[in-house]
Amino acid sequence: MSRTPPELLCPTCGKGTYQSFTRAKKGARTQRRLRDMRLRPYRCPDRHGWHLTSEPTPKRPKKEINAQ
Repeated sequence: MSRTPPELLCPTCGKGTYQSFTRAKKGARTQRRLRDMRLRPYRCPDRHGWHLTSEPTPKRPKKEINAQ
């Protein structure tokens, strides 16, 4: 079974970093298969690539419709 480890470390936070969303998503799938961890990719806030998190996707507030 092939693994998809992070390609480098983020110079700002030291987290494992993937250079593309596609590679990060593949890394998340691998972690789920190997360790039963549900992870999702998110863009590094400092723009150094993509990290993985176990936090759920933030929900957007629903727009209210004014019935008048």
